[in-house]
Amino acid sequence: MLAAAGDTGSANVESDSVTFYTFPTVNFPASSPLVTSVGGTSLTADTSGDYQSETVRNDPYGAGGGGISQLFREPIYQSLSLPKTVSAQLGGMRGVPDVSYHADCMNLILVYLSLIPGQPGYYTVCGTSEGAPQWAGIVADLNQYAGRPLGFLNPALYAVGGLRLFGTVGRDITAGNNGFDGVAGYSATPGWDPARGWGTPNFVELPAHASALLEH
Repeated sequence: MLAAAGDTGSANVESDSVTFYTFPTVNFPASSPLVTSVGGTSLTADTSGDYQSETVRNDPYGAGGGGISQLFREPIYQSLSLPKTVSAQLGGMRGVPDVSYHADCMNLILVYLSLIPGQPGYYTVCGTSEGAPQWAGIVADLNQYAGRPLGFLNPALYAVGGLRLFGTVGRDITAGNNGFDGVAGYSATPGWDPARGWGTPNFVELPAHASALLEH
């Protein structure tokens, strides 16, 4: 299961769907320890489509969701793989997201939708609800490459990340912060952090190094 981490950074609305909590929170189901949570970044490419840079998403319309659960305990795949300083920051609770993907609403993508009655066509989308299904597509490709269903991704992702091998299949984003609407956020740092998890996939490197993920 993959779930979008949300698009209001470390800030989230209360049950009235209008009022924001005044302290950092996370979204469910992305906060579930049984889900691979997908956060958001802002990706910059040149006119040829070549990768230039990437930061944690934080634009006038939102920020990449991420933070520390107040409900779910830190799962074993995090406690075994994250440095002690990071686990101390989590305080024994589940941290999200696990990974990220481009989600910037200042740089939209086109998708074809046929579900709108009488109005099929191309529409622009953004946010982590764009990134989660694209990660699902990546999982489908990895399943095909492996010749079997990979199952729950998080133990493998954290094992690879804990061995400092995530760079063989992804990009470690180290710039940006997901604070939003006056609520303090989290800053991107080397390795895993609550702003964008381990980072984003790197398809340039993925074909040559996919075994690093599959073997763990």
